[in-house]
Amino acid sequence: TEEFKKSIEPILTKSCLGCHGEKKTKGRFGIDQLNSDLLAGPDVEKWREVYNVLSKLEMPPKNEKDYELADKDRTKIIDWLSDELNKASIVRRNSKEHTSFRRLTKYEYDYALQDLLGISYPLANKLPPE
Repeated sequence: TEEFKKSIEPILTKSCLGCHGEKKTKGRFGIDQLNSDLLAGPDVEKWREVYNVLSKLEMPPKNEKDYELADKDRTKIIDWLSDELNKASIVRRNSKEHTSFRRLTKYEYDYALQDLLGISYPLANKLPPE
């Protein structure tokens, strides 16, 4: 959060808070309300949205000259978000509350076996129902 306060927050304040701040929240999105702690904070998904719209050049809108975002500033935010989102993902994957494993459905299992073995007949018929 120190890096956020020092180098990211001033850029967001200058280029984002005019439309997504305390006085105005376009798209019901207030960037000033987001928790900058991506490891333990509750706003990881919203930060992922910020990452997506900035990396796709969707924000700030081209017609908003007052809130223009320099390429170096955009890159700084995207790089920071990328690093923090990656760290958060690793921490969550390694925590006991979360697992990245999920059970395949019978259809998925059957399709995977057919694809791996190069055969076209069903192999999962004998499995119990889901």
